[in-house]
Amino acid sequence: MNQDTVQLHEEEILEQIQNLQRKLLELRTKQPSSKESSSSNASTRATSKGVSETDGSLPSEPQTRLSIDSGVMSTRHHDNAHANLSNGTTNLGSKLIVIIPQLPFRIQRDITIDHDGTATSSVSILSTSRTENTQLPFISAIRQDNWFPDRPVVLVGWIGPSDLDVSEEEKCRQLMLEQYSCMPVFLGSELANMAFDGFVGDVLSPLFHYVPPSLRSIRGEQAFNLRDWSAYVAAQNKYAEAVVGVYEHSDLIWVYDIELMMLPSLLRKRIRDVTIGFYLSTPFPSSEIFRILPVRKDVLEGVLAADLIAFHSSDYVNHFQSASIRLLGCEVVHGGLVYNGRTVLLGTHPMGIDPTKILQGIDSPEVKLEIDDLESKFQGKKIFLAVDRLNYTKGVPNKLLAFESFLKTRPEWKEKAVLALIAVPSLKESDEYKQLRLKVQELVSRINGTFGTLDHSPIVFINQKLNFVDLCALYVRADVAVVTSLRDSISLISLEYITAQRDKHGVLILSEFAGSFHLAQSSVQVNPWNIEELADAFEEALRMSSHEREAKHQTAYQYVCTYTAQFWARSFVQDLEALDNQLVQERYAKPKMSTSATLLSVENDVKPFVAVPTGGTSTDSPASFSPSPSSSRLFLLDYEDVLCVPRSVPELVRPSHGISQCLLRLASDRQNKVFVMSGRSAQILESWFPDVRIGLIAEYGCKLRMPDETIWRSTVPDSIDKDMSWREAVLPMLQYTTDRCPGCYLEVKDHVISFYFMDSSPVYGSWHAKELKADLLETGADALPIEISSDHKKVEIRPAGISKVLAVQNIIALMPRKPSFLFAICGDEKMDEDLYAFLSSLTDKESLRPISSTIDTIGLPSRIGTSDPSTFAPNLTSAPSLASFASAVSISSMEKDVNVVTCCVSNKSGKSNSMRRLPNIESATEKIREISLLFSNQEFRTHRHHPSWMSG
Repeated sequence: MNQDTVQLHEEEILEQIQNLQRKLLELRTKQPSSKESSSSNASTRATSKGVSETDGSLPSEPQTRLSIDSGVMSTRHHDNAHANLSNGTTNLGSKLIVIIPQLPFRIQRDITIDHDGTATSSVSILSTSRTENTQLPFISAIRQDNWFPDRPVVLVGWIGPSDLDVSEEEKCRQLMLEQYSCMPVFLGSELANMAFDGFVGDVLSPLFHYVPPSLRSIRGEQAFNLRDWSAYVAAQNKYAEAVVGVYEHSDLIWVYDIELMMLPSLLRKRIRDVTIGFYLSTPFPSSEIFRILPVRKDVLEGVLAADLIAFHSSDYVNHFQSASIRLLGCEVVHGGLVYNGRTVLLGTHPMGIDPTKILQGIDSPEVKLEIDDLESKFQGKKIFLAVDRLNYTKGVPNKLLAFESFLKTRPEWKEKAVLALIAVPSLKESDEYKQLRLKVQELVSRINGTFGTLDHSPIVFINQKLNFVDLCALYVRADVAVVTSLRDSISLISLEYITAQRDKHGVLILSEFAGSFHLAQSSVQVNPWNIEELADAFEEALRMSSHEREAKHQTAYQYVCTYTAQFWARSFVQDLEALDNQLVQERYAKPKMSTSATLLSVENDVKPFVAVPTGGTSTDSPASFSPSPSSSRLFLLDYEDVLCVPRSVPELVRPSHGISQCLLRLASDRQNKVFVMSGRSAQILESWFPDVRIGLIAEYGCKLRMPDETIWRSTVPDSIDKDMSWREAVLPMLQYTTDRCPGCYLEVKDHVISFYFMDSSPVYGSWHAKELKADLLETGADALPIEISSDHKKVEIRPAGISKVLAVQNIIALMPRKPSFLFAICGDEKMDEDLYAFLSSLTDKESLRPISSTIDTIGLPSRIGTSDPSTFAPNLTSAPSLASFASAVSISSMEKDVNVVTCCVSNKSGKSNSMRRLPNIESATEKIREISLLFSNQEFRTHRHHPSWMSG
């Protein structure tokens, strides 16, 4: 099966898979599946993402234990947050499906021994507390706090390491759907380790935090492992299968974070007309850093399958936009990007916290007792608090070096200042982590040994996660919080500290790279790479007046309490809902059309009109078509976008030997008239296609060379052709822009001037092109007899009224034998769309005007390039020229039953059922080769400027 056939049936096959998976889910609710598969092995690690340091900042909850033994459910503590889903989710209306890397549950198998020595195995589903959950705290809040009362929520995610067999997995799915509205994903330990620890932890997450991998690892192996990348995709296919199992029409899908960046594209292939949102909580690096990733295009394409993509900061939006433009050639539109004919919205949704939990904590008796204890221990001392996950992005060594410099240069604070450093261990025991931990311990020992006394240690170092009570007490007691992230997306510690300082108005020292840009004016901002600047910030925070502290804190506190985690989640879903409503209206507004039906088929669309029928008289059969001996076939082939990839320099797009042979084979049949259309000059086209049997259309229709002729004809009116003074007005501006935009190319032809910026910086070149068009219009170019177009990374200036439509009209008028079959394959530029509209009008018999075919000279059409066939009317007063041949003559003299096949080479869907489509240039050249093989029995040889045969 070839590539086109696969693409032809892909959507139908995926739709059948979706229906089968839905039926499978229905069967699962009745009885365990008998499907044979290997059980998932236990994984030794959770996901390797650098999790926020808030793992210990929220109060713990009672655990939920759900037994799945023998299909009987028993609970020790039941969560009624989603009681409305207790009967399952398969019959719900529109719901929100939130896909997260890992669910807040874990599997536990217990072995009990009876009094007779019999061992019994029992499996339970434990609801992890918020302190155990490796995801951000909003996940538990969505599940338990009912943030979306009008839309049921279903969570889909990995349930962690397990050793369940197939029947136990089915019971687990059923019970979790019924009791917790969750769909678990089961991954083998090896697959999870390779996907999350290998690809995300070792490649993706470091790169997104501006830590590019070295060319070689410590062991001399390549840093990028293709097996890890394959596991990353394979794991997300498991997620996609789970989502299809719970998805119903009109559901919204929210994909969360870096572990699932390929999931939107996998879901798009499985589910039709689905609205998908994607949120990335980590930073997105600049395009220069992101381009290091070997699978950069795959990752971008995976995310761009979503309808809404949101980030924590507008900087990350700009970085993502730049990477998409540079690597995939996306078009920038207001509020988003256009990729593969789809508009993808980009948004900024800063994540917040739930301040209520912190406020309740600091008012609790346990925290107040701990605060009193800290006051007695650190009486008369200023406390700097730093809570960090111990990894390379948090800037812990920078913080220690700055504190050392602060004590060295300001000895008066030597026994009055204390740095409480809470370093939460990393989730992954890597070599880099071990080296970092040794470095931090060395700095702590050096500073305490240099500045410490018998009753005072400048640094209190705790290399473990604190419980909620201790952390809240430190938040309240600390005079200054220090956040020195070298690269971070969300600094939740800064938000929690601001909340806990409700009454004391502490000072926040915040890194420029911490991601909390909204707190910039309410904190002391520092560059953590500048150690002296950071040391100065320590003193500035201590000496800040109470009035300034209060003013800064009040602004920050108001922000934290307003833009909470609940506000963040609701605003994202509201944007997704609004977009979904818009997309639904657009889907109902346009006619339903089978995408597969528009793909070009040589067997059905071309062969019936070129093959001599062997029999049959039915008019319903394509084989019944029999061309008249006095008719011919007309083939119109666009060069750029069809026969080759567009390039700015002509020498780079010279036709290959195979393309030339295909065209000559096609032109070898006497009934075929083959034309190659291009924006290049006549001289270049003639050097590429010297054989006179191939007709040429140069400069987008300004010049044409008929088959078996050596002369070039001009379609430009004499009045315009003789007055080219407009070139003197526009050329200086074009040359000026070309000289100042590296990678741009200016091509000056007889009638058309082209400014290419496809080889320049996508952002810089596009900006220069917009500026060029604006400058041309400001200097009065709109009053000149020219047209300015901008399409496919080029700006072109040509005489007014010139188009491919005009060239084709003249070709038909000049053909002695009118075509009974017309085949055109072009791209998706504006000129091509006009040509498609004109060719479709040739089959509209009611719109044709009966004009005599004996007129020798006819003027220019009154309107050129319009899609209304009735407007292609002659102007009998114009001076005689080739441009005078109008479409009305050619149409009226054509055969009554002209067959027209148009094909657009584009990754967008066809605009009408009558138009055929091919997805890319590779498929277009292959189809042209197939068409040429229909004439493989024809003998042909190269003819150069001396036609040896010519039909009348």
